[in-house]
Amino acid sequence: MARKCMKRQVNTCGPPVDVERVDMQVKTERQRSQRAHYKPWLEESTLSSQSAADSTGRDEEREESTDTITG
Repeated sequence: MARKCMKRQVNTCGPPVDVERVDMQVKTERQRSQRAHYKPWLEESTLSSQSAADSTGRDEEREESTDTITG
């Protein structure tokens, strides 16, 4: 709560340099969040495909699923 108020005061009263710094922080946070959300999604997709192949017991489907993910 306090940090948001401080950022608002910097954006309204501070020089444009501070605004650029805040924009850079927002961009880096967005990139980090996208990467953090992207990697677990890949891991979950591979685990789900492997578990599905194990449940069916067909090795051919597992190989095809790995080829589609890597390709």
